[in-house]
Parts: sequence; C-alpha cells; structure tokens
Amino acid sequence: MVATPPTQPPVKLGIAEWSVPMAGPAACQLVAQAGLDGLQVDLGPATAGYPMSRPLVRDAYLQAATDAGIELVSLAANELCVDGLDVAPDSAGGRRARATMATAIAATAALGLDLVQFPCFEGSFVSTPEQRSNMADGLRFACTLAAEHGITVATENVLSIEETDELFDRVDADNLAVFFDMQNYLLNRGFDQVAHLDALYDRVAQTHAKDGTAGVLSSAIVGTGDARVAEQIALLVGRGYEGWISLENFYATGPLAHHNPEPFDTMTQDATALRTLVETARKEAAQ
Repeated sequence: MVATPPTQPPVKLGIAEWSVPMAGPAACQLVAQAGLDGLQVDLGPATAGYPMSRPLVRDAYLQAATDAGIELVSLAANELCVDGLDVAPDSAGGRRARATMATAIAATAALGLDLVQFPCFEGSFVSTPEQRSNMADGLRFACTLAAEHGITVATENVLSIEETDELFDRVDADNLAVFFDMQNYLLNRGFDQVAHLDALYDRVAQTHAKDGTAGVLSSAIVGTGDARVAEQIALLVGRGYEGWISLENFYATGPLAHHNPEPFDTMTQDATALRTLVETARKEAAQ
C-alpha cells in the first residue's frame, strides 16, 4: 500500500483594499476576477468620518463580497499611520489614536470579522524605547476592548525579535498577534525576512505579501525581488499555516505602475504569481 502524503492545510489568498486599482465595494469584483479569495478592507480616514464605521458602507462591502463570491479578510486601521501608537496616550495624538482603535474594533465586530490590523508606519513609525512603551500602552487598551468581541488585535511593525518579545510581555494579552509583512522588515531595518518570520511564526495571525529590489518598496512581482518571498511562503506552508496571505503591492503607483498601463493586469499577474508560489510550496511540503 502506498502511503498517502499528509494533507496540507488551506492557505487563503487575498489583497489589501489600498492595493486594488479601484476604490470602494466595486473592488470586490476585481479581486474575484484576479482569482483571489478575499479583500482586506480599511477603516478609512478620520477626515472622512471613518467610512467603514457607517452601516450603509459596511452593508455595501458585505453585499459586494457576497455577489463576487469572495470573503472580507480583516479590517485595517491605516489612519494609525497619521495619528498612531508612537505618542503618549494622554497626548492629543494619543487620544485620536485610541478613538481610531475603538472605532476600528467596533467596525470589525459589525462586519463579523475576527481580526483588526493596527500598523505603525509613515508618520507613526515606532523605534525608540519611549515609542515602544507608548505602543504597548495603546495595544493593551485595544486588546481589552477587542476581547469583548472575540477579536484579535494584530500589530504590524518592524520591531526586532527581542523588541517584539518585550512588546508582548508588556501588553500581556492573549488576543495580541503579529501582522507580518514580507518586505517591510528588510526594507526598513535590514532584517532577514525569513529568519524573522521563523522566530515570530507562533505570533503571526495574517500576512502581507509584497516584494521589491534594491531597497525600493513594492517594486517587484512577488517572488521576483530581494525579499525572499518564496522562502517565506515555503516556511509558512511547511509550518502548517492556515491563515491569509494578502497582496500589498501597489499597481497604480510607484515602480510597478511602469510595467503595464493597466494596473489591473499587473495585479492579476501578481495574484497568479502568489498562487503559484503557494502551490509550489504545498507540493514541496507534501513530498
């Protein structure tokens, strides 16, 4: 009798809403056409009143996802890249950040999702000990709120392995996780992406896949740049990862916009590349 190889757990493939070259619920149809399984949505900016906090907006996304046959992956609060977790919680910016987190958690619950992503980039980059302490305070606040809804709070940052361990010790919450990006650690701090993923794997809830060359953000189709995306996906699949891998390359702006005058074509090319990387990893893991 020939032994049956172990079944590899499923990996779902999505894309961040801010990467899709079409805004709003209509993005769901493009996601389906590209052969992806889901769309990660954004809370939206505070200056627009956090659009996803409104029932009418949420209902439009949920209906569009159903019509397109895809899922909504999770909700991100990219507003935290404007007013974020780097500042003291009792400062004006800190209070705005807590309002954003509370609104994002409520919207995540209303959408029926179980994970909210809180990034720390751009204007709210976290690096110093004081900033890391402020981030821990903010995430502790968020985890307490999110626990009431059974929601995981996933922090996206570029902390070192040791700094990440320190953060988790400070927050001390069962519903805190890492949202792992496949290029950011290399791009921002020169870290080895594969070694970082290996060390943080048990904390990883969801991932973003993007790639690049020569230190340029989102400048290559996944698997063709310097970030060793194929190795990261092989590590995930080999370790039994069952979560989402969502594309976060930018097809209508930056270097990838020069590849093709129609950014949707580049998005579809990237989606195909991602699926091929996952399928290859699954075959290798099953051998």
